Amino acid sequence: MSSGFPYIPLFTDGTNALVTGFLDGGSQLTGLAQRLAVNPAVANNTASLVAASATSTSPDTVRPLFLYDALTGAKQTFSSASGIGGIDAPHSASVIGFAQDIVAAQGAASVNAQSLNEGQSVALATAQGRFSASAGVNIDEEMSRLIELQTAYTANARVLTAARDMLDTLLRI
Repeated sequence: MSSGFPYIPLFTDGTNALVTGFLDGGSQLTGLAQRLAVNPAVANNTASLVAASATSTSPDTVRPLFLYDALTGAKQTFSSASGIGGIDAPHSASVIGFAQDIVAAQGAASVNAQSLNEGQSVALATAQGRFSASAGVNIDEEMSRLIELQTAYTANARVLTAARDMLDTLLRI
């Protein structure tokens, strides 16, 4: 906490090893988001965020302004794996700008997904309507056919009864 003023070791890499930002060796690159934690020395002594010097505890604006400038003014290069920028072109912006770009990209993706969902819902409703119209049962039509069949059965039963009665009469003669 006392060296490197106005820089502040804000994050640790899970095992209280300070995050250096040096990612060329790959030791801090893989899985860093999972291990990243706030430095316990900063969490236990929040006055160090506004200290006037590396050894002072009285408040001043040097560190807060330095942190603000680092977040809003300093350009960083962000990997294209973040989804911002082109496939082969890394994205260069301030941390705040990058966060705004991420939110904007996620908002655009959300709007696209919602639009796609609405289109799919319309297509699904149309397909379901067509299916139910072609595969559904019309109760009135089916009842009409049932009454026709019942009447035809009754008429056929009378014809068979008459034919049986005539055969019985012929056999008795």
